[in-house]
Amino acid sequence: MTTQRPTSERARALWFDREVLDARIAELTAPSQETRPATRVAGVTVVLATFDGATRVAGMLGSLARQTLDPARYEVVVVPNGPSDGTGDVVARTCEAFPSLRVRVAHLPVAGVALARNLGVALARHDHVTFVDDDDEVQPRFLECLLRHAAPATIVAVPVVDRAEPGTEPVPGVLGERVVAASGQQVSADAHPWVLGYNAAKLVPTDIAERHAFDPSLRSGEDVAYWGSMLAEEGLAVRFVAEPDAAYVRLLRPESVSRRALDFDFAVRQRVEVITRLRALPLEDGPARARDALVHAQAQFVRRFCEASPGQRSEALDLVERSRVVGFPWGTLYGPQEKELVFAYCFAPYADTSAIVAAKVVASRRRRVDVISNDMSGVRRSDPRISEMTARWVDRLEVVDTRPAFSDWGLIGEFAERSAGVAQQWMQQGQRYEGMYSRALWAGSHVAAALTKLRHPDLRWAAEFSDPLRTDVHGQRRGGAVVDDALARRLRDVVGDVARGERLETLFDLVELSTFALADELVFTNPNQLDYMLSQVASRRLRDRVARVAVVRPHPAPPPFMLDVEDAPYVTAEGQVHVGYFGSFYDNRGLDEVFVGLANSDIDVQRTIRLHVFSNHVDDVGARAAALGVAGSVHSLPYLSYADFLPALRQFDVLLANDVNRGAGLLVNPFLPSKVSDYLASGVPVWGLVDDGSPLSRMDLAYRTRVGDSNAAMRTLARLASLGRRGTPPEAHLAGGSRG
Repeated sequence: MTTQRPTSERARALWFDREVLDARIAELTAPSQETRPATRVAGVTVVLATFDGATRVAGMLGSLARQTLDPARYEVVVVPNGPSDGTGDVVARTCEAFPSLRVRVAHLPVAGVALARNLGVALARHDHVTFVDDDDEVQPRFLECLLRHAAPATIVAVPVVDRAEPGTEPVPGVLGERVVAASGQQVSADAHPWVLGYNAAKLVPTDIAERHAFDPSLRSGEDVAYWGSMLAEEGLAVRFVAEPDAAYVRLLRPESVSRRALDFDFAVRQRVEVITRLRALPLEDGPARARDALVHAQAQFVRRFCEASPGQRSEALDLVERSRVVGFPWGTLYGPQEKELVFAYCFAPYADTSAIVAAKVVASRRRRVDVISNDMSGVRRSDPRISEMTARWVDRLEVVDTRPAFSDWGLIGEFAERSAGVAQQWMQQGQRYEGMYSRALWAGSHVAAALTKLRHPDLRWAAEFSDPLRTDVHGQRRGGAVVDDALARRLRDVVGDVARGERLETLFDLVELSTFALADELVFTNPNQLDYMLSQVASRRLRDRVARVAVVRPHPAPPPFMLDVEDAPYVTAEGQVHVGYFGSFYDNRGLDEVFVGLANSDIDVQRTIRLHVFSNHVDDVGARAAALGVAGSVHSLPYLSYADFLPALRQFDVLLANDVNRGAGLLVNPFLPSKVSDYLASGVPVWGLVDDGSPLSRMDLAYRTRVGDSNAAMRTLARLASLGRRGTPPEAHLAGGSRG
């Protein structure tokens, strides 16, 4: 794009040499190159970025020309950006009127205040920099005051006064009043983060200014991100100074941020962009808290938009959620309201199936919650990305510090007592709850909820069972002795009031049956699970109660934004049919029928099919594939984290799910793998290895074969390979619900 140069000789003299300017722009796009002048002298460079400012810039330049500071100690770098509008000629005429004013002009042919300011800093000849806008002015002692108080690693801030209309008398604004109140103080930059939330009326050492950069990708708020990034400067201070005739005079135009209409793009989308930049700053302690204050201020725009446009509130909050901004202050968008209380012994961010499903439940219920969970760091690794699912909905998360225990009644009781105590304290402080939710496996969730229910009988309790509690995957009774303490006796009494004669030999008996007796809603993930658990209840009265309050609710899908990741963490190659399996192996749940079916397939099938197995037995899977001669068709890999697993799903042509191979201990199959809900959310066809009558067998699957039937698996593999060889993705053939 060509640039129209100024017409007058004086204006042309002010311009940088085009080649030098082009080199400067190139340097700015390559941060590794040096942009700093060879030497800088004491004084201040005033950076004036202007877009279409020919009608405005003379006022600011005139106020700079009338400064009391020695003209030799300051310069003005004017950076018009965008198509030329005659600004250069206006600058030239102003300089002719004020011969002592030292001005240089560098025109950027593309519009962008961020790049213009960056260029101004890069071209600064003095050791301090300040920024001004073309429609504002500065009082006569502005530069003198700033420079007299300059110090290394120090930002000097003077008051801002506001002018409602050109020519009117300026009056102190909020910023000016705050600077005046702090005048004479020098504090750490993180002590007053508000001073980093605007661009003008501050002086900063040039070496600090050029270590940071205004982000050209931000359409607004680039000044907040720029000054906020300086929180990373070790030992950075702010000195507040208020002296006569030394203020910055700001004109409040209709398009000024303080007056701008809160449309969706500006108040939501652009604020999220700024918050994302701020949250990316690697800060700790005080600087991190100061950064969070800047984030909170940006979030207030979103809050005000939601209040002014309630019809777009949901859309706005969905956009923030999809943006996956870590640490977004969701509480500012909701305010005081009734919430739900959640007891989840294992909860996000822990990488555990129970924690992940509990997080999905919270996200799917779409209600604000306070969560009480246990510290699982001793037995589970943490993945903060799992918490992204619930960030929008979790107001408070209290992590109780007790040693994790699956079947130790003493430790479970300690968690329950302490958790119920936290809930009691919150309610005594005035928090009202619409209801209460708990989820097991990890029995402590239900015990804590039961205690709270006994203290608050009117609090509606929804209790969910992920799997049968009293029996394991083989249908065998779980062990776990109950200590005869006050808590156990109280829960025994609860069961006894509804059902006498029930077996209460283990803690799992006690927890399951007391939950059956107390909860207002009992949630089961599939009908088989409900029937199976009811079959173990001897008391007809209790069975009737369970049937009356029971709800069958499948595992929820994850929030869509968790799957919609631009760069998948696992990528499959073209030219083959890729089958993905994710899950643990047990003695009654595996993939041997698929391995054997693949080994018995013809060579074309083996060349076409690629089976990707993500499991807890990487070496065993690899060894089994090698023993069967299909190592080239099977990729054995460790688990992906849940946050990586979800976006990886769409890399596959088919996803494989398997039932447990039910033995004599299970007359009915009550299990439905939780990953099936994730598979279905991905939209990828599912191949099920199903047990007759299982929950999985009743689902609308693209392909199905019986558990343990290697011949049927071989036929399904051949069909998949055939579809792939014809060059048509398998899913295109499955739209009509075809079956294997």
